[in-house]
Amino acid sequence: MVTVLVVPDGAADPLGPDPTCLEAARTPQLDRLAGQGRLELVATIPAGLAPGTEVGLPSLLGVRLDAPLARGLLEAAAAAIAVEAEQGAWRLDRPVGETADAAAMDTAVRPLGARVHPLAGHRTLLVGPRRWGDAPPGPHHSDRPLDDLATGVFATIARLTCAWPWGRLPVEEPANVPTLLGRPVTVVAAGGAPAGIARLLGCQVTDAQPESVTADAGADQVVVVHRPGPDDAAHARNRAAKIAALEAVDTLIGRLAAIVVRRGGALIVCPDHGCDPATGRHTAGPVPALVWRSTAAGRAEGAVHGGWARGPEGAAGSRLTERAVATLEAVPARVLLAAREAVA
Repeated sequence: MVTVLVVPDGAADPLGPDPTCLEAARTPQLDRLAGQGRLELVATIPAGLAPGTEVGLPSLLGVRLDAPLARGLLEAAAAAIAVEAEQGAWRLDRPVGETADAAAMDTAVRPLGARVHPLAGHRTLLVGPRRWGDAPPGPHHSDRPLDDLATGVFATIARLTCAWPWGRLPVEEPANVPTLLGRPVTVVAAGGAPAGIARLLGCQVTDAQPESVTADAGADQVVVVHRPGPDDAAHARNRAAKIAALEAVDTLIGRLAAIVVRRGGALIVCPDHGCDPATGRHTAGPVPALVWRSTAAGRAEGAVHGGWARGPEGAAGSRLTERAVATLEAVPARVLLAAREAVA
């Protein structure tokens, strides 16, 4: 038995009179599975938190979040940068368009007991004493100038590096997802925030082909496949590209479903959040999800999915779309994997 969770990043659109990207996309594999499985409306973004992968993906992995994961630790995990227990980590950004000189910035902050590590482009990572506490909000989180926001050591760092230090420290240790679920978890992601989230939460991370990871997965293992294409296209406000990205995900889902049939188990498809291609911005509303079991008998026996499922049974013409689940009561994202009986 294997459980595969496919996360098409930002796949959902706000529901309006015109077709959404999921409705416009040609998704024969998803349509076939939707006709055999069960559709749900899933709340991936807890109330009060900003929508994004750093919130939606942990929620799908079964973690209860009261605040987003600390961005500095997330970036450190993504880049495999060690942060000791007595240390903190914060993003350190030069203005967009200016390449960061990490070596010069590192030299400037060393007398303070800190280090600067390169990330990409204008971004670097500041690692220093944890006692420094929370840095200012990020430049994209506030309209106020840094001079109004940075005080104490962070004002000194901003002056020394000509960069914007930002990010909070975690209140508590991040959850360990394999312990939480009682199953090994492998996340297939091509680096960046999804890989950092997975490492920070104790999961194995790989950039190997999802099909090979699924075929080789151990018994009772969870394989999470993150696909960034729909979100990337929506941020670029390119509706046609988002539709094409969803169609590419559909092709992958067909290949994964064939492996799940051979192995036995379940396949779940759920975006981590929405992203509106008209505005390029993330959306926080509940998203459509599909839960599909590999045999007709298994689907019939598990139709209630441990008592939490409320969605419609699959039928000819069923599609995984925002409109198909709009009238359902939303369930929390954590139940998709945390309710073990739902997919075991």
